[in-house]
Amino acid sequence: MTYGKLKEKILVSLGLGTDGAAYSDDIAADVETAMPEAINSAARNVSAILGCVKKRETITFNASGEYKVAACPQELCSLVSVYSGGKRYAPQCFDIIGSDILTVVDVTAAEIVYTAYPESVDDAEDTDELEYGDVYADAVALGAAMTLCPVAYPGDYNRYLTLATEYDALMANTAISSYGGRAYNVQNSLFGGRRII
Repeated sequence: MTYGKLKEKILVSLGLGTDGAAYSDDIAADVETAMPEAINSAARNVSAILGCVKKRETITFNASGEYKVAACPQELCSLVSVYSGGKRYAPQCFDIIGSDILTVVDVTAAEIVYTAYPESVDDAEDTDELEYGDVYADAVALGAAMTLCPVAYPGDYNRYLTLATEYDALMANTAISSYGGRAYNVQNSLFGGRRII
């Protein structure tokens, strides 16, 4: 999906359409100004919960006292697995502290698989392809629409609540699909404080 299509989805989710006729020039300008950061925030949230962007990279660990330390990739969200010397290590064997990965495992060079935060859309063109697929883009669109709802409709809590409920349902269903139907304890993030899977 392109960045332009994602913006259209957000406007449709807000009930504003893409022609701009449904709202004033002031609101249109405010929504347009706030949209990139709303998308960035929603994309980071969706990626952190659903792991929709996965990457692979080789890193080198250096001895530092009793630990081995390597620099994290800048966009790293969480480790999925680590491969070194023909062995696969669980992410629990590694700690992420600031911009470093620490371990007591005896590794030097390792290939890591990790979930990553999506690239920022601050400088994106409408024709640029996004790093995540359509289902994740739907969740990002709803998340961004929730953020933009108070800008487009100040004080309209019912509209916000409708978007939040749709977002919550989509995130829960996508999480269940992403985890292969093994997510038995999905709690409502809107009313439950946070989702636990």
